[in-house]
Amino acid sequence: VTTDTGAAPRLDPPPGVRIVGTGQSHRVQIFGGVAQQHTTWTYRIVADHEGTVRLGPFRVGPDSTPELVLEVQGAPVTGPTTGRAAPAQPGAFAGTDRAYARLWLGDTTPVVGQAIPLTVSAFLRGDTGGTIEGAPQLDAPDFVVEGLDEQPTRKEVDVDGVPYTRFTWTASLTPVRQGDFRIAATLPATLQWVERGPSRRRSLLDEMLDDPFFSGSFASSMLRGVPGGLGEPQLQSAHVELDASAKLAVTSPPVAGRPTSFRGTVGTFAARLEPTPRDARVGEPIELTFVLEGEGNLDAMDEPGWDGGARWDAYPPEKRVEATNRSRTKGSATYRQLVVPRDAGPLDLPALEVSWFDPTAGAYRTSLLKPDPIEVVGAPAVAAVAPVQPAAPSEPRRLPWSARRGVLGVVPAVWVLVLLAWAVRDRSAGWIVAASGAVGRRLRLSTLRRRLVRAASRQDVEGALRTGVTLVEAAGADPARPGVRAFVQEADRALYGRLSPEPDALADLVRGLLDDLEPRRTP
Repeated sequence: VTTDTGAAPRLDPPPGVRIVGTGQSHRVQIFGGVAQQHTTWTYRIVADHEGTVRLGPFRVGPDSTPELVLEVQGAPVTGPTTGRAAPAQPGAFAGTDRAYARLWLGDTTPVVGQAIPLTVSAFLRGDTGGTIEGAPQLDAPDFVVEGLDEQPTRKEVDVDGVPYTRFTWTASLTPVRQGDFRIAATLPATLQWVERGPSRRRSLLDEMLDDPFFSGSFASSMLRGVPGGLGEPQLQSAHVELDASAKLAVTSPPVAGRPTSFRGTVGTFAARLEPTPRDARVGEPIELTFVLEGEGNLDAMDEPGWDGGARWDAYPPEKRVEATNRSRTKGSATYRQLVVPRDAGPLDLPALEVSWFDPTAGAYRTSLLKPDPIEVVGAPAVAAVAPVQPAAPSEPRRLPWSARRGVLGVVPAVWVLVLLAWAVRDRSAGWIVAASGAVGRRLRLSTLRRRLVRAASRQDVEGALRTGVTLVEAAGADPARPGVRAFVQEADRALYGRLSPEPDALADLVRGLLDDLEPRRTP
């Protein structure tokens, strides 16, 4: 789902269908001086039955998606998925004592939607060097892989009394359908080690080379330099693929006892609602914040929130995930939502029901988040503006003769300039137009900069954001510059009903934008 409003989709799948989020990306483009920001949410759809499935339309901010019709067919009956195993080069590497890989899963009997910690390690023996060529390649087509480390951790360990160097990667796996599976990981590596030539009895040649008379001769150096010929060490190398796998059986959350508010979230969580304001004004946004913290797939969780009512408008919630471990399976998800009252009086928002399946207890959990009543008062009255009395008509005044003579003296000079321009119009017309266009553009950019600084100094958030966006479009700014990108993203969130920046943050955004624009501000 791609949108240019920045609002998250509100997905309500029909019975028997699960929609699992797999990622989110942002893109900012400028065409013809106009900045456009697009946000894309990616999902995986899993149906539990055959037949026709209708999805949507789903709400995306002020818009909605078209209806999607899918024809679900039965899956072929197959055995467990096997991992890939590529043999080493023939004769180049024998045995697994020098290097091997291992794979561990945090749970081998998970349910659909449950985040499983994954650990992959490569072991290199102490007398073996080499290079691990990138992160593990995982064979898990029915799982969502998140948080895979780009760089491993390194640790010296002992395995049965033998020293090894252990390289470890972590990630999280989330199954999207039930069944028996095998997760496989492959680690390409180039190994190097030293081997000595075959041992043999000392010969007459060895005795001669050890004699001090021959110790410094050219023949002695040449004969001793023959690799392996006289038992000298040899450097060996080989390209190998270290493989590891593990089996697991995935089941679906039980149908019995499933609450209507269950959206596929699986884990061990605790939900809490932050304190809400006691009073508000008509038309002013009220921020509602609730937190879901614990262990589970934090990135794939849906964004629950309050819907609009007869006396209030509700904007889509904003989600922020803070993970406390490397595989992003532990931490908290904070949801912030703006609600705007339409009229005065007590505002009693309904309770928000949040449900999830706890795989540890094997039961569903439900939490009711009920905001306290809010007293809404009318909007502040706007002070009346006194009408401006028109000025009394004045008698027409004539310029003195000295001034009129100066004006009349300018007229011939103007005609001379016009005649000169007409005479060279073919050669200079393009230059004049270009110069006037460049001057006009500089004047416009300078005016927009002054308006932006003035709005920021007055803490006019909306005025500063709108003026800044216009300045970005007029200047044709590079969206990849950090100051421009940060300002455009914050303006998109604020102007579409999301959280507005604090005054200090607004000043930093304006300063970063002006520093990135060319030409720079002049003091």
